[in-house]
Amino acid sequence: MAFDAREFWDFDDPASSEIQFRNLIETSSISREEFLEVWAQIARTFSLRRDCPKCHALLDEHWDEAMESGGRPKACFELERGRAFRSGKEVDRSIPFFQSAAQSEADDLKVDAMHMLAIIAEPQESIRINQEALKLALDSSSHWAQRWEGSLCNNLAWSFFEAKDFPMALGYFQQALDARIKFEQTGGIRIAIWCLGHCYRMNGNLDEALKIQLELSELEPDGYVSEEIGEILLAQGKDDEAMPHFAKAVELLEAEFGADSERIQRMKSLSK
Repeated sequence: MAFDAREFWDFDDPASSEIQFRNLIETSSISREEFLEVWAQIARTFSLRRDCPKCHALLDEHWDEAMESGGRPKACFELERGRAFRSGKEVDRSIPFFQSAAQSEADDLKVDAMHMLAIIAEPQESIRINQEALKLALDSSSHWAQRWEGSLCNNLAWSFFEAKDFPMALGYFQQALDARIKFEQTGGIRIAIWCLGHCYRMNGNLDEALKIQLELSELEPDGYVSEEIGEILLAQGKDDEAMPHFAKAVELLEAEFGADSERIQRMKSLSK
């Protein structure tokens, strides 16, 4: 492609992304294959807004053409069909589309499809698929395939974290952070740092965990960071020092979780 549709994405604002993509179609001189790839992104903006019927309807408009075209258009349409089914809680219907897209000759789309298959797989199978996708991403000459390193390492880290294999999780969280920095994925760097600090706490390295979270807290108010600092101080036996951090976490997170949620109630009890 003369351009890459991913450069126009704002995943925090799918509606504005739709406008960007439609403007791209109307104002740019693009090939038919490029049009189909952009159209698939327009459809995706609706699955991200939980309007899966609209996503399917948009894909239907050019589905036959995309399948006949093959290559990137076919894989892009299959990916978005699969994502729409998954978002619509029809996971079983999503699998064949992800499996087909995973056969793409385009490394970036193949890695994307594999990462989707890993999300819906059983834990051990998920690890296997993600590790295979990570190898493909690292070995690929495609910049966009390489950029998957951070996401894949993050997913692997959480898989090992949930299995309570904290040393393995730490390694992948660190690799995820390094990748976010390498590819200047600014939106993911702060989250990657938080994840690393959280894993240090669960691995018993409280001093390193506290150092990481305190550095984050100096940048901007964040309820998750405040909560984590409170948990670290609590684990260190510093209950009084933890109290204001839990209070701050309640202030910042209560609207998100609800005043009656167990998580908020626990933090409230620890803040006084």
